[in-house]
Amino acid sequence: MKVLERSSQQRQTGTRRRRLLLLTMVVFAATGTIAYAAIPSANAVTGCYTKDGGTLRVIDATVSQCKSNETAISWNVVGPQGPAGVTGSSGATGASGPQGAPGPQGVTGAQGVTGAQGPAGPAGTSDAYVATSAGPSSALDGGGVDLLSLSLPAGHYVISAKTFLTGNDSDVQRGVCTLSTGDVAAAVLGGGFGEDAGAGETLALQDSASFAITSYVYLHCAGFHVYAFDSVLTAIKVDALH
Repeated sequence: MKVLERSSQQRQTGTRRRRLLLLTMVVFAATGTIAYAAIPSANAVTGCYTKDGGTLRVIDATVSQCKSNETAISWNVVGPQGPAGVTGSSGATGASGPQGAPGPQGVTGAQGVTGAQGPAGPAGTSDAYVATSAGPSSALDGGGVDLLSLSLPAGHYVISAKTFLTGNDSDVQRGVCTLSTGDVAAAVLGGGFGEDAGAGETLALQDSASFAITSYVYLHCAGFHVYAFDSVLTAIKVDALH
């Protein structure tokens, strides 16, 4: 009977000790923040707890020490810094994609407005063909005489001729000159002979012609007892005739 009572008392004593230890821890948890704020030392909190009963108290280790029946204990206010996390590496640049196909051809634009006509260009280089005869010619009797001629290459020409006619007869005579291209001139001549006789007359002829091949142009004059002096036949090649 006494053994049973003693065991019951021991259980009650153990229970009271556990309750006291739990209460002490609760009190410490409630007051730990105050101790942390009031008694830190090098970022650590120092305390003492009794070897018999486990009573815990917080001390300032720079001022007081634990008693002989107490065991010293300490813990960090701030935990140690953890290791830095691994920095993620940048991904490699991806390969270039293939070139796209060419786009469709665009629509042809509208035709622009026709520009104004430019100014006329400079006149082309002309060629002049000349034949002369001082005279006097032989008598222009009968069918007459070809006084002068020119051989002209294919092209367009302005043609002119000039001659002085005089008679060698006491009667009035008529002299006629013709260009082979068509122009005709005539003169009525009195008596006398030569350029200074006062009975002569200058005839001038003018014409134009186009030739597809090389052709001849003539100055032809006729008249009974009529003579010609200072005859000139000229042909000037031009770009066009209008």
